[in-house]
Amino acid sequence: MGRSAVAFRAVLKQAQQLPLKARHQLAETLLNPASEDELIFLVAMRRFGPGAQKRFQDLMDRNNEGQLSASERAELKTLVARYKAMMLFNTEALLKATSPELFTQSGQLKRRRLDRALRQRTQARKLAAR
Repeated sequence: MGRSAVAFRAVLKQAQQLPLKARHQLAETLLNPASEDELIFLVAMRRFGPGAQKRFQDLMDRNNEGQLSASERAELKTLVARYKAMMLFNTEALLKATSPELFTQSGQLKRRRLDRALRQRTQARKLAAR
């Protein structure tokens, strides 16, 4: 094994011991292209693990067939709430990556700016459709 491979493994081992947020920051830095006219974003997305996804799908299918018990309906309701929260998190993460001007330094959404941007996009689409 060459020196660079040994060094790579040592660095990777150290990086894996970093807290998750620091690992994300390191990945963003490493992925940043040399060219200033290009940007690469690393966006952390949330989703159910395989077991939870399978259970969620099973409960949804059985609910559509009217075959859920009261406790299963409550479980499905909880999973739906978790799913909605994950989708909201993912949407906000993508929006922060693609439109950082819509957020304050502390990460809070600038609601008025978002509303204005949405109105402008809607108007632009209407004009393009004509």
